Amino acid sequence: MEPDGWNYTRNPPAKGDARKLVTLEQDGMIWTGIRAYHHQGGYWMNGGEPELVKVLAWRDLPEPAKGFWQGGKLYRTAHNG
Repeated sequence: MEPDGWNYTRNPPAKGDARKLVTLEQDGMIWTGIRAYHHQGGYWMNGGEPELVKVLAWRDLPEPAKGFWQGGKLYRTAHNG
């Protein structure tokens, strides 16, 4: 992992969650998304299909939010999962 938190040169490890936050590029447009890495096939997937655009970098997903916004108020909760 680089100092900015992104991995540019290696594939994700086979253990843990295959879903990653990725930086994608196509035709000069760059954006972020969530994709899963198919370890056996050695490719990124988008909705269960092989990703067709270039994945520039990846990083682990952050932890889910520990609260929610409802009716103009922020509620903090503990996740049970």
